[in-house]
Parts: sequence; C-alpha cells; structure tokens
Amino acid sequence: MLSSLIALVLAVPVAIGLALLMTQYVKGRISAGIAFVIDLLAAVLSVIYGLWGIKVLGPAIQPFARQLEEALGWFPLFSKTQVASPGTSVHRVVGAGHHDPAHHHRHHSRHVRPDPPRPH
Repeated sequence: MLSSLIALVLAVPVAIGLALLMTQYVKGRISAGIAFVIDLLAAVLSVIYGLWGIKVLGPAIQPFARQLEEALGWFPLFSKTQVASPGTSVHRVVGAGHHDPAHHHRHHSRHVRPDPPRPH
C-alpha cells in the first residue's frame, strides 16, 4: 500500500506535466515524438520494469540504501530488510517488514523441507 502511494505521488505530477507540455507548449512533430515515447513506455509489460528494477536499479542504489539504513535505520521504513533474487541481493529502501520463506514452509507445509541456508 505504501509503495502504491509513493508511486502515485511520483507519477501524477509527471503525467500532468507531460499532458500540459504536449497540449499547451509543444506542438507538431515534437508533441508527436513525446506521445510516441509515452506509448512505448506504456506498451512495455510491468514485469520487464520489475526485472530491470531488480537487476539494474537495485544494485545501483545499494550504496544509497546503506546510507539511509545507517542514518535512519531506527525508523521501520528504512530498517534493514533484504529482498533476495537469483544472483542479486537488494536492500529495500521503501517498505517495512520481513518475509522469511523458510518460516512459511515450517508452519504451513508438513511435507516440504526448507531449503538449506545460502552463504551470503
């Protein structure tokens, strides 16, 4: 829910600004070019944006995430949590809480053994 609110706070001003730019200030071919780029961005599946975030953006913002964690780690929004994916470990900058898949398996599945811990 918090991530959706942050996304709205970021996206709405950009969308309104682009709409005003295209209708009030820029005409002709430039406006058509901006509209084409926006259509391309809308056509890309959100899964692709997610993969880009995990593989490119996540590792790029790790130093910033560590600084936030050191300075504001006492606040749950910036506390240390990790999101693990194949080949990447990314600190979450936004979002509190920790989900432990092994904990889920121990309590909700009697026949599945949890994976052994992976070295970091």
